[in-house]
Amino acid sequence: MAEKWRGIARHMRVPQPRGGVYPSIGMAPWTSRVDHPSVLAGLGVTPETGILDRRLMEATLIDVHREWEWGTTWGWDYPMMAMTAARVGRPDLAVQSLLVNESKNTYLPNGHNWQTPELPAYLPGNGGLLTAVALMAAGWENGPARPGFDSRWKIEYEGILPLP
Repeated sequence: MAEKWRGIARHMRVPQPRGGVYPSIGMAPWTSRVDHPSVLAGLGVTPETGILDRRLMEATLIDVHREWEWGTTWGWDYPMMAMTAARVGRPDLAVQSLLVNESKNTYLPNGHNWQTPELPAYLPGNGGLLTAVALMAAGWENGPARPGFDSRWKIEYEGILPLP
């Protein structure tokens, strides 16, 4: 079965940049700036595969930070951005991503990440936050140490293994 999936992976289409960034959709207008900035997950949540260009992903991250319609995002989007920032060598944007001042990036006293009145408990946001901070502190296999924090931060952790 694994060989079947390797074959599929070999024939997947490589994302084509548009205007110096990776597009979020596969047709004009190429980028929709609402909902999840999921274009960043390809090098953030997902480990390095050799398919995506780090410089283009960094440009895409900067573009998302500058232009996204934040009110349309969801709680796990901020940790996803932080993981992408760490993987492209931008610890400043990793921390900034976790601190974006938006209602969907707010944590209640019970630990839940508020999204809408109809959805009082939302777990992907806090799970994403824990994963992002782990990646930012412990890094990933064969990667740098502390990739999500610059030298101004004093980071201590224990028992967290590097992510893939």
